[in-house]
Amino acid sequence: LEERKGHALLFRALRYLDRDYRVLALGLSPGGERRARELAVAEGVDPEKLICLGFIEDIAPYYRLMEVNILPSFVEGMPRSIIEAMASGVPSIGSDIGGTNELITHGENGLLFPPGDHVELGRQLSLLAADRPLRERLGAAAARTARERLNIDRIAEATEKVYYEVLERRAKRARPST
Repeated sequence: LEERKGHALLFRALRYLDRDYRVLALGLSPGGERRARELAVAEGVDPEKLICLGFIEDIAPYYRLMEVNILPSFVEGMPRSIIEAMASGVPSIGSDIGGTNELITHGENGLLFPPGDHVELGRQLSLLAADRPLRERLGAAAARTARERLNIDRIAEATEKVYYEVLERRAKRARPST
């Protein structure tokens, strides 16, 4: 439960949601759960809306419970939660930051919002909450993205290609010019 992950932003955005909801937070320590509930209260969210679970070895079954995955981070590398959600066919809403925007194509396989913009995040949450066909379309496209771009064979092949290109450039530089 770190500030850079944007939990406060998520709780602020939930104020705009006019439907019943639950927030499933996975991987929180007991202290993290307490802080999450305190943060929810500080942002005007009923802490009873939070379902906080500690570390879980296999979280794949929990994606089946989700209608949307939200990653409001300010900084990310290659976010595993987005990849896992995509593979599970769950649409994601994420901050338009590096890593996240390399996975999500806005309006195609998920939604992106400007980092820190809780109003836009709230608007997107409301949109997906009200539009089941949109959730299903984005989730199906996310699953296709995961199958086509994020499978281990394709990633290994792309990585191998980069290595060979680097080796080839080095070999060209090492050859004496005539």
